[in-house]
Amino acid sequence: MIPSRFLPSRRDALLTAGLLLCLLAWSFTQYGLVHTAMALGRSQDSGILSGRLLLILAVSMIAMAGCIGLSSQWFSRHLRLYQQIFERSNDAIAVIGEDGRYTLQNQSHRDFLGFDDETFLGTLPAYRAGDTDLKTVETLRGIRQFSGEYRVGHASGELIDVGLSCFTISNELGEALYYIEFKRDIREHRKLAARIREERERFEALSRTDFLTGLCNRHALIEQIEREISRARRYGHPVAMLMFDIDHFKRINDTFGHNMGDTVICRVACLARSRLRESDFIGRWGGEEFLILLPETAEEAAAHLAEMLRSSIADPALHPDSEPHATCSFGVAVHRPGEELVAWIGRTDAALYAAKHHGRNRVEISRCNEENP
Repeated sequence: MIPSRFLPSRRDALLTAGLLLCLLAWSFTQYGLVHTAMALGRSQDSGILSGRLLLILAVSMIAMAGCIGLSSQWFSRHLRLYQQIFERSNDAIAVIGEDGRYTLQNQSHRDFLGFDDETFLGTLPAYRAGDTDLKTVETLRGIRQFSGEYRVGHASGELIDVGLSCFTISNELGEALYYIEFKRDIREHRKLAARIREERERFEALSRTDFLTGLCNRHALIEQIEREISRARRYGHPVAMLMFDIDHFKRINDTFGHNMGDTVICRVACLARSRLRESDFIGRWGGEEFLILLPETAEEAAAHLAEMLRSSIADPALHPDSEPHATCSFGVAVHRPGEELVAWIGRTDAALYAAKHHGRNRVEISRCNEENP
């Protein structure tokens, strides 16, 4: 549709039409006078009137020719303007007729999808959204416009991602005459969005991961403990917590240096993780201290696992000759019904310190039916 600012005003159009009608009416009046004069035999008057009539007819014809010429020039100028806008647009534009077939495409559309006019025009468009094929006519009937991200076919046969906007051009009765498509290549946008999503996921993982051991950090552990408490309350299933730390770790750091201390921490973390089930959850609680969550695990099974971990870590055969021998003390506590996070962690931590108080390199259990370990 041509913008109103590019069209002649309604007043000017009515004025021009009125002048032309007046000239034509006056010409027919003069013709009537000439005819009457000739019928009465007034040849002198008829000659004057005939001259006037020819003059008016000539002026009318010149005026009409001028108006037609100006209109033709105006429409040609604006037609060229709209053709240039259509062809030079960076958006790929295609026009669909009311029969649902393509009738026109611009150069950007040719370059984008690779179809020449002979191959493209007259075809039926189809858009793919996920696993759904959307036929244009069925999609647009009764819809003024729509937009979204779809996949369309390229001349090579490849389906490419596009941002598609489509709207209807209707007549005065609201009947669809044409459907106009605007397509944009969003493949780079998709790649950028994927990279941003990957980076966000990576940073989220880093925010939940201990940089030294690769285990979960304290923040992630607390979140998991809260989830396990909710699950235990909902289903009534047992869940156990193990807390352990490396015995005499300060002595290792003071004797062998902090780098060796980090090496011992990593080796203990790796050994403990290798002995757990996929459903178990281990993280570094802080310093040389670790915490393990054991879903669906009762007290006896949790104590057995703690003893197995303790003996594996203490086994001299599993220590490289270049590293100091290390042992660990363990505290075990099974979640009590209705127990809050702080209280559960506190009982497990108390059991760990009881193990250290009773000689280290041992397992202590906080019994569910006891107030203290």
